[in-house]
Amino acid sequence: MKQMTIKKKITLWYTGIIAVVLGTILVLVLLFVDKVGISATEEEIIAAVTGFSSNINFQDDSFYLDGDTEFYDNGIMFCIYDKNGRLLYGTIPAQFPEETIINGLDCSELTIDDATQLLKLKQNEEFIIILKNNDIVSLKAHDFDYCLNDIEPKLEEMKDKAWNSKAQKREYQVVYSYNETMLENKIDSLEQMSEEYMKDKSKSSCSYSQEEKKFIASNKDSYYLDKKDVIDAIKNAIAAGENTATIGDELYKVEDPKDYLEDNNRISTYVEYLLPNGKKYKLDADILHLWLPLDDEGEPYFDDEIWKQNVEEFVSNELKSLVDTTGKVRSFKPTDEKKSVDVNPGNYGYRIDVKAELLQLTQDLSSGKNVIRKPVYENEEVSSENDGIGNSYVEIDLTRQHVWVYIDGELKIETDCVTGDVNKKYETPTGVYYLNYKRKGKTLVGEKDKNGTAAMTCC
Repeated sequence: MKQMTIKKKITLWYTGIIAVVLGTILVLVLLFVDKVGISATEEEIIAAVTGFSSNINFQDDSFYLDGDTEFYDNGIMFCIYDKNGRLLYGTIPAQFPEETIINGLDCSELTIDDATQLLKLKQNEEFIIILKNNDIVSLKAHDFDYCLNDIEPKLEEMKDKAWNSKAQKREYQVVYSYNETMLENKIDSLEQMSEEYMKDKSKSSCSYSQEEKKFIASNKDSYYLDKKDVIDAIKNAIAAGENTATIGDELYKVEDPKDYLEDNNRISTYVEYLLPNGKKYKLDADILHLWLPLDDEGEPYFDDEIWKQNVEEFVSNELKSLVDTTGKVRSFKPTDEKKSVDVNPGNYGYRIDVKAELLQLTQDLSSGKNVIRKPVYENEEVSSENDGIGNSYVEIDLTRQHVWVYIDGELKIETDCVTGDVNKKYETPTGVYYLNYKRKGKTLVGEKDKNGTAAMTCC
């Protein structure tokens, strides 16, 4: 390969330097021109705003403009709005601003005419009604003159608001117009609104109302509708800019509702139990209605055997679990001990008298009168203090073979004692017990030795 001469090398090197210098100068010139242009634009805006504001004169909470006020100055447009965004003076551009959405369509930079054509081109051709069980009815637009009509004034209003809005994205809704008479006639003609259809589809059903605490006729299986309710639902949907109206279950009526008087009378009585420790439990219709079985049509009926069975299950299971404390391990602090101990259960505690309570509850529920009372007890605790033991009790310590007798929390008697012999399976059982009986003047004699002398005698 032929080597480049020194002259050519110098020429190329010189040319490169010149190119770099010229490029740098060009970049600097462009930056300077841009900055000067921005600065000039800012200065022009400031000068224009200053000049325009000098034409506004304020006096006594109002203002007036000079007669020669110009609202357009060298490409800058001035507008005066009131606090509600209404244009008072000046003009606004003929197009919508960017990021303007109307009825879900992009109307950015469109004129009123262009936006009108777009909206009418894309307007809904039908209105949908959704009935029970997702039964869909389609109303064609021509059925009731459902269309976008005379919308130019509304679009003009929206354009004013859009230019005065500070929101980044502006969304608006043009409401469809319709012919009310045609709408009513169309709803009348629907199969779903005919008396024959509603009667054929509907069937009576019952439900329990927790709020009213009674059986009521349910609209769950009813297809009866009031035409006015349906039309109102359609009107509300159109006013909200929607093309679908859902007819909710609450609009369906119950034709000739049954009153369920006899069944409701049976569950209307309540018994409120006053439980231990100040607690309460109310046996009312919320539970009693479950004691009435339902037939194949879902209607409640009374069955004496089922009712009795529910009463027995309630007393023997539910109420008993709320009340009985017999068999409960209790916490007790022994005399002269620092820590409490757990005492095994004995026969002490609340115990419901199941048979007596069953009889009483059956009478209460058939009386027709509300009752507030304690459960019928076989045993009750004497106190709510000291884990139910109270402050009057006899404490027996099998380990220390000692007895303490407390009356109203005061120690009255303290003595040694002899308890059952574990080795001979006569052990004294642990637990909390009722004092079944007291006996005075009884002498207990221990085993005798060979001479016939008792090892111990207690009186």
